[in-house]
Amino acid sequence: MIEGEHEGIVRGFLTASRARDLDACAALLAPDVDWHVPSGFPFGGHHTGVDAVRGYLTDLWVFFDDVDLGAPELHVAGASVMAIGTVTVVTLNGKRHELEYAQLFAIEDGLIATYRERGDAGRMVKVVSAEMAFDGDARR
Repeated sequence: MIEGEHEGIVRGFLTASRARDLDACAALLAPDVDWHVPSGFPFGGHHTGVDAVRGYLTDLWVFFDDVDLGAPELHVAGASVMAIGTVTVVTLNGKRHELEYAQLFAIEDGLIATYRERGDAGRMVKVVSAEMAFDGDARR
């Protein structure tokens, strides 16, 4: 597989994620995908396998009316793709927040095999905590 195809897989995942299309996201994941979000993030930790990642995304998306990953810079090195950008989220109470992020994807056999995220966990916790206070528990 060539680097352009790796970039296309990541762009496809980011597009499906913005549309909250769990089936399209899952179709781009290896069955044993290793998904890692820092433990300081809401729902952070290791999530192994497609079903676990679907659960993580479902839990996270419930806090936001809209998530716009913008047009991240993509940097490709072999089978690794780094996405760097600013995500704009609109919470259920209508508040808009911008958060910087870096995501590292590793592609194997045409699927996302590993994912690592970095960002400002403190700001994300404040955004989600404020939303939970607004709605009691948005995960209802």
